[in-house]
Amino acid sequence: MTKRMPPGQIDPHVGSFTNDYVLSVEEQQTLISWIEGGSMKDGDTDPLSELTWPETKWAFGEPDLIVKVPPQSIPATGVLDYITVEVPFEGLDRDRWVRASQYIAGDRTVLHHTLNDIIPPGASQQRGFLGGGDPDQANITAYIPGAEPALEPENTGGLLKAGSRLRLQLHYTTMGKETVDASEIGIWFYPDGVVPEERMSGQCACIFTPTWTNITPYDPAFEMSQSVTIPRDAHMHSFLPHMHFRGKSMRFTAYYPDGSQEELINIANYNYNWQIKYQMAEPKFMPAGTKVVATGVFDNSTQNKNNPDPARSVPWGQQSWDEMFFGAMSWKYVDQSRSTSGGD
Repeated sequence: MTKRMPPGQIDPHVGSFTNDYVLSVEEQQTLISWIEGGSMKDGDTDPLSELTWPETKWAFGEPDLIVKVPPQSIPATGVLDYITVEVPFEGLDRDRWVRASQYIAGDRTVLHHTLNDIIPPGASQQRGFLGGGDPDQANITAYIPGAEPALEPENTGGLLKAGSRLRLQLHYTTMGKETVDASEIGIWFYPDGVVPEERMSGQCACIFTPTWTNITPYDPAFEMSQSVTIPRDAHMHSFLPHMHFRGKSMRFTAYYPDGSQEELINIANYNYNWQIKYQMAEPKFMPAGTKVVATGVFDNSTQNKNNPDPARSVPWGQQSWDEMFFGAMSWKYVDQSRSTSGGD
């Protein structure tokens, strides 16, 4: 009735997405009528009893490969630094093209999020947890609150080379009792001999410490923005916003080379507990030179029930009571023959 049930975050009047989780007006009216009518009556069938559950915890059947993250002992209280671990892809005896991946947390009450980086065999340096580099390289999904398994579009994927290692950055928050998180990552491959023809690219409109401006105390609508310019004709596929407790909203706007502009998505009610990667129902054409601006708003007021301290001037920081600004985007270049050029 109050429309506060998460994760209904986005403005339904802007764009069309396959995973927006917003009830239609008709669905809302059906539920309201059901509630006002006294919910279930004698003889009614409980709708929950009609649900069927999958036989496996994995989204796409049993994975071709399972990576076991080393178990992490988490204390009952305290602030934990980020943990970095490296794990091999045990059982990967040949190069394989990745179709999908899924991160299953061992204990979701303490694992807040992860980032990862694939280190190819013989690599002398790491790319960094936010990616970049070779677009032919596979993508293994990270874990974020409300995350879904990652399934590449049809005929799209990256190569996971035998002998590679997965470097993981783990963020834990304590919850009042000791526990152990033993997470798993499932990976599904294309069949041997099948090489996907297309690659996914993208970039993050991110703000880090060199250009960060502290959020003003008690400010209910502190705005930040960052942009990326798409260098070649491309089709936009998805958007992923990331802020912390003070995150209020984020919108993405395209400024086209012909001078026109278009709002692509408006996450009007950003919720830190549901950091969803919004997939466009139909990829959107972005001509070369299009600038996409991510504009985020932070609520550092006393009206924000999640705000740890409205009197604080909030810096950038890794812990949840500090703040971040990520406006990540994924797109495919129209000319896939150039997809192997580094940095795309």
